[in-house]
Amino acid sequence: TPSERWSFSGEIETGRVRDEVNGDFDRWALSASAQFDNGEDVTGFAKLEYREEDGLGSARDRETWLLSMGIDYQTHPSWHFLGSLDLVRSNSAEDDFRDGDYTRASIGYAYRPVDTDRTNGLVRLTYVDDQPGEDQVSADGSVDGDRQRSLVFSADVIHELTETLTIGAKYGYRKGETAPRGTDTFTQRDAHLGILRLDWDISHNWAITLEGRAQFDEPSGDISRGGSVAVYRDVGNNVMVGVGY
Repeated sequence: TPSERWSFSGEIETGRVRDEVNGDFDRWALSASAQFDNGEDVTGFAKLEYREEDGLGSARDRETWLLSMGIDYQTHPSWHFLGSLDLVRSNSAEDDFRDGDYTRASIGYAYRPVDTDRTNGLVRLTYVDDQPGEDQVSADGSVDGDRQRSLVFSADVIHELTETLTIGAKYGYRKGETAPRGTDTFTQRDAHLGILRLDWDISHNWAITLEGRAQFDEPSGDISRGGSVAVYRDVGNNVMVGVGY
């Protein structure tokens, strides 16, 4: 920590990953990071990592670069500019089809008033380019997820109507396209998403949350709707227990 504003760190990692299914492999990684805080209106961070993996044969051999950056710039006591960037470039020694690339870049503007916390808002624009390699596991546990490119706009707002009632709303629009792995046949996947939420503090210990969602897919014209309700109870000062449907 050379100064109150700057701090730097570095890390070296080496070890063996044991995999009874696909075979063990050795990994070593080198990373460096920096953080900045001027104590007033700007905070930021950046981290760069290089990773190398070596297994029996070439199936598990891989070189990977990872970069993560972020900034929070307080343009006004109640307004924040937010930016972030995440990059992954992973190259397999066996086949280009096993390479994996990922990019996520986001900029946003947040309203967080210092005088009163009754209303908070965030407007954000996010770009995602996900080009998964062979055998990369998707969120649903499958290994054959699509390639995708998306530009997403979202707007969120939360407002306290009273001391016990809070409402929230979100609108999102995704202009995106997907393609099966190994092909360049992209299909449009544009969609609109709307969310309404109500939080009600019934008493000192009890609270209810109601939420409704609707999504409209432009290519097919399909509309999906959903909702949820949950009841919570505070147990002491640090624990909340709830049940929902």
